[in-house]
Amino acid sequence: MVCVASSALANEFVLLSNHRDALEARLSMLRLAEAEIALAVYDMDASTVPMTLLSLLNERARQGIKVRVIIDGFLSRLPLETHRSLADAGVEVKIFHPLFKGQPGSLNRRMHSKLMVVDRKMMIIGSRNLTDPHFGLGESSYVNCDAVISGASCDEAARYFDSIWASSKVSTVDNCLAIRERAAKLNASDVKLDNSMNAERLLSRFENRVDDQVGTVQRTNSCSFCPDELCLLYDPSLEKSDGLMAKKIISLVDSAKNSIVIESPYPAFSDKFVDALDRATCRGVSVALLTNSLRTTDQVIVYAAYQNQKRSLLKRGVKLLEYSGSDHLHAKGMVIDDELAVFGSYNFDARAEGLNLELCMVMSNTRATAIISQSMLNRHAESILVDQHWIIDVQRDSGAKRRSQLRAYQLMAPLLRPLL
Repeated sequence: MVCVASSALANEFVLLSNHRDALEARLSMLRLAEAEIALAVYDMDASTVPMTLLSLLNERARQGIKVRVIIDGFLSRLPLETHRSLADAGVEVKIFHPLFKGQPGSLNRRMHSKLMVVDRKMMIIGSRNLTDPHFGLGESSYVNCDAVISGASCDEAARYFDSIWASSKVSTVDNCLAIRERAAKLNASDVKLDNSMNAERLLSRFENRVDDQVGTVQRTNSCSFCPDELCLLYDPSLEKSDGLMAKKIISLVDSAKNSIVIESPYPAFSDKFVDALDRATCRGVSVALLTNSLRTTDQVIVYAAYQNQKRSLLKRGVKLLEYSGSDHLHAKGMVIDDELAVFGSYNFDARAEGLNLELCMVMSNTRATAIISQSMLNRHAESILVDQHWIIDVQRDSGAKRRSQLRAYQLMAPLLRPLL
């Protein structure tokens, strides 16, 4: 099993390089918990992986561990029976900005953060949602980037979780109409949490077993760091009224001297961010963006907004690469001058700047930056370089339906751009 930390007090970073590592790390951390578990997630459904994790949370709660879960109200797809099973075991669940709560202004403001903190000493942060496709199971899968981090920064992450938990933006399940109404549409026996949700049985579904390769995984994807080499980045105001996180991201772009490599599945960039990229290229900084192709994107309307920006980005000197692998690119990150890395839930788009609650790590440890950079470069090897010809002759392998959708969405994108 993937070792999540050699010491609960050490400052350590471990990149979770594949789906099995990502699942094993979560299972291991939940089993290691001694006092409390805090989980914040944007998208969770009743598929096999999340139900297995929730069954383990149930078990740990019954053993006396304090377990709290925050799920965004837009993509909370757990049925009421599951919520009842969690409550019976002592798991506390709150929903962020639940639908149909009589607050129209909150409908488009989501909690996009992905975080699991155990005992305020270990955490997992990154881009991965809790659904089967985000762990490589299902008809389509997602390419993600997340990591285990241990040390003093985990206490700050727990305080971030606490601030959301204590806010008026979350509601108990009893006050969520959409969840209660969904209960009538599902068979309760299909969503019950019990011991049949066996973690070992789930792990056996992964072909790439790494049980006997832990040492290799640790040597290649992990490092120790000093506390001042890592910074947790989020908006102190849950209203995002100050826009401090977006300002910090742009200041990092403005600090680049040699190179910027950005990875984002949904690059519907704001004018402010594009201007920052322009300033970078004007002072001689090499700027590269990796995103989805029309074939691999799971959000054609967002790709349309990016398609409308391609010529402008190329004219400004930005190198564009589009992922051509078999899955959807979902990782989000940025590496500056091969010295500083940003990774987490931030898409570098207008939604991340002004609407969604996001959570990222900024790391100045050179070893950690090299690990994240290599992860990005591995995906560059499965990508296609975009030029002016490629813009006109949109990928033929994307299919006629997608190309038709793209043309229609390109007309709508300017109107919807701030919301994408």
